[in-house]
Amino acid sequence: MSKTKIDNITRSALWKSYNYKCFYCGEDIEWRNLEIDHIIPENLNSSEINNLINEYELDENFSYNDLYNLIPTHNNCNGRKGKYLFDKKTVLYYHGLTKKKLYKIEKEIETLKRKRNNSILYSKIQIALETDSISIDEIRKMIENKKRENWITQGIKLNKKLEFVDEIIDMFYIDSNLTDKILDKNIIFGSEKNIILHNNQDKTRKIHTLREWKNATDEGFFPLTTYDIKASSYVTFIEDLVEVISKAQMPSFSFINNISLKDYDFLSPKIIQTINPDDNFLTKTKRTIGELIKEKKVQIENNNYYDFAIKYRSQITLLKEVFRADFNNDGLEEIFISGYTYVTDGTFGYGFSMILERSSKENLLSPVQK
Repeated sequence: MSKTKIDNITRSALWKSYNYKCFYCGEDIEWRNLEIDHIIPENLNSSEINNLINEYELDENFSYNDLYNLIPTHNNCNGRKGKYLFDKKTVLYYHGLTKKKLYKIEKEIETLKRKRNNSILYSKIQIALETDSISIDEIRKMIENKKRENWITQGIKLNKKLEFVDEIIDMFYIDSNLTDKILDKNIIFGSEKNIILHNNQDKTRKIHTLREWKNATDEGFFPLTTYDIKASSYVTFIEDLVEVISKAQMPSFSFINNISLKDYDFLSPKIIQTINPDDNFLTKTKRTIGELIKEKKVQIENNNYYDFAIKYRSQITLLKEVFRADFNNDGLEEIFISGYTYVTDGTFGYGFSMILERSSKENLLSPVQK
């Protein structure tokens, strides 16, 4: 039997992670017969353990109570093993098995600790209510404020990194002022340091930063060459991202919390891009993308990066979810997405951003009409 007292949370996590079976004999263990054994016994002195670390090629900071050295056993199996030290080959084999369980054990310990803390919190709330120290309405308000605080300070991982000369941004926070941070940063446009915009008077302007882009487009400048059109989609994504972050609020309700861009039966064909302005089939049809796939009006394309890849005639639409929030102050959750579309028989293509909404269970997930 171990001379070190193993706390019940660790005991329970080990017991469950090994499927309630004894490590040595493989039979089921009841809680009352459960003991936690040390593969390398804890009766060795410091000199012996130092020699063992070298001889058995153990981790430099090895401890008897490392989780991978602890195993659930029957009390009689543990008693038979006693203080016996296995040979090197057996120890390394056993540690190889137990290290594969580490992640599961650690997650189970986290879960049990969280349940314990929740139970403690629940009992404190019960006492507070019974002694009239707090009201249910006050508790609801505290919970709502905490949810809002957690939502505002959450980190959003970008699937499309913002690359600047002096920094790469792959995460942002709802409560941060991203505009001030990136407005005058020099953008990396692939292999180029700038893009060139034109206007109707045959004037040009080099664009290095988001501020220069905003000023130039406000004055009527636009990308003209194929390269500049494609490269400018990166700037418009940054511009749109900055705008939606400034508007983002915590939603109070959602009709899309279990829907992704691969759930075609919930998606409107209006999501799909078309080059021909006279082609209004996708905007007029009442069918879902899922139904159009079954009818072979559109086809699913293979793509490992984008969440959505659909071919319609000679054009492919690619969509990637960026993050979710209430972007139009209606209390409902929407999705901000980045996208790219291109023709399969040419070089034409462009990037874009859009917000998708679903205002009821009866409606499809569709682009927000600007």
